[in-house]
Amino acid sequence: MKLVIDTNIVISALIKDSKSREMITSGKLELVSPDFVLSEIRKYESHICTKSGLLNEEFEVLMALIFQKITIHKENKVILKLNVEKCYFSQRTASERLRIAKQILLAPIPIKGGLNAKSSRSRQNKD
Repeated sequence: MKLVIDTNIVISALIKDSKSREMITSGKLELVSPDFVLSEIRKYESHICTKSGLLNEEFEVLMALIFQKITIHKENKVILKLNVEKCYFSQRTASERLRIAKQILLAPIPIKGGLNAKSSRSRQNKD
């Protein structure tokens, strides 16, 4: 089952060992959240640590545990949804993904009539 969760649910799971935390970390649900959730949580990190009694190191460990189950990544105006338990992902390889995406976008795309998008574009430019 797919569930959309917002920042408030994740913050609740960070502050208290609750049903929210249990639900997120169980792995029984496919969780989806907006790409801005991480930045919002970072904005309130000190408040969350104070309210929960967590040290910064404990907060980071809990964040890692929770975001193993919620993975949304946005780069180059593209949102990538990944299961980090099943694939390798590093933000450092963003330029390589962009290079591959550009190659895919520039590849000929078959269209009705046997022409391809690349050649039809070049014909339009000549006119």
